[in-house]
Amino acid sequence: MKFSLLIRSLLAFSLFKLGVTRRKIRRHSKEGFLILMYHRILPLHKVDHKIQPGMYVLDKTFKTHLVFLKRFFAIISLNQLARGTTGFPESSGKPICCLTFDDGWADFYDYAYPLLKSLNVPATVFLPTDYISSTKRFWTDALADLIERDIELKADSVTSKNPLRETISEINRLKTGFEKKLEYAIENLKKYPQHIIDKILEDSASAHEPSIGDNMPLFLNWKQVREMRSSNLVSFGSHTCGHRILTTLKEEEIHSELEESKEKLLEEDVCDEGFIPFCYPNGNYSSKIVQMVREAGYHMAVTTNNGWNKKDADLFTLKRIGIHNDMTFTPAMFLERVARG
Repeated sequence: MKFSLLIRSLLAFSLFKLGVTRRKIRRHSKEGFLILMYHRILPLHKVDHKIQPGMYVLDKTFKTHLVFLKRFFAIISLNQLARGTTGFPESSGKPICCLTFDDGWADFYDYAYPLLKSLNVPATVFLPTDYISSTKRFWTDALADLIERDIELKADSVTSKNPLRETISEINRLKTGFEKKLEYAIENLKKYPQHIIDKILEDSASAHEPSIGDNMPLFLNWKQVREMRSSNLVSFGSHTCGHRILTTLKEEEIHSELEESKEKLLEEDVCDEGFIPFCYPNGNYSSKIVQMVREAGYHMAVTTNNGWNKKDADLFTLKRIGIHNDMTFTPAMFLERVARG
């Protein structure tokens, strides 16, 4: 364990034992409610270095999260939340919490869903509909594969005046470890339109054999989604069709992403027309995009803005607290993360 994490763990334990953490949670809960953001739930043997630390929680850690959430919170669905931000089931005296999962990873069905069922905890999964029942990969995973194989990203498909050329060259020069190189590459490429990113990655990978496992499905399939929906514990919402960052798209492209993903969810019978929540890819949005989400017929939208929500919060710009393993691997660290907001 890193020394910094050991210190953080000891501090969180001390704050929990002294009651500081619980007092923070009570103070927050008087004014609002909490939404947690997860991505992947994995056993240790399934975690490799290409998965960013902020993208997963170990299955054993997740179980402790659920146990402590049930002890200290009233866990409700997003649908219950939307029915009235002042009408929560507060008779228990516990603060309100909702669980959300981004991206629709296949491991949700294997590792998160069984735990949710065993402990009777509701959750919402946001699906990028083009990826469900497919062998597609996010561009970030393709990039990780290229960097791991030490394949130089080509810049020749980008004009010399395009600033992306400089970014690619910088990625190639990085001498740091794989994790830092990948983080740097992803953050620098995110600001560019998807078609440019795709073109660069296609050009870079075209002369190379795919890695073993490239054709294995990484995301849920519709049969699994319908099975989980029938449990009345797991609900689903839109994460657009192609998981493209909306602020990099033209207005007509945004409209298509919103409308087509909603139609697909209804067509596959995994959402009720009376309540379809939305999640902004990468958390990026603008006032215009928020308006478009409303007009597209969604009933709620979550962001990656960190913190608790006040009871009168705008239901289309809801904050969440991101949860990942290295910051929450003990119950005290988890509750401290939640309490900090």
